Amino acid sequence: MNPYRLANAALQDVFDIVDYIAVDNPHAAENIRDLLFATFDRLARRPEIGHLRRDLTDQPLRFWTVARRYAIAYRSDRDVLEIARVFGPGRDIVALLR
Repeated sequence: MNPYRLANAALQDVFDIVDYIAVDNPHAAENIRDLLFATFDRLARRPEIGHLRRDLTDQPLRFWTVARRYAIAYRSDRDVLEIARVFGPGRDIVALLR
């Protein structure tokens, strides 16, 4: 398996998403957490599947959507794929990437 790492902001994003869901449904929160980490593994194996979003940022970030609700922003231009952020629905991606 190819390695990946989570930036501190991405790790906090995952905690925030899981905590928010867990208030109403702890089982669903675990499922989303597991799905996110499985997706991180998938992106590390196949980083080219994401796409650049020049409408959101000039940074060399690729994006991949999970469960039609969560946008993963990652850098694939390094030796180790870096998960930069994980955005939940309604987040202002442009502002958060500044």
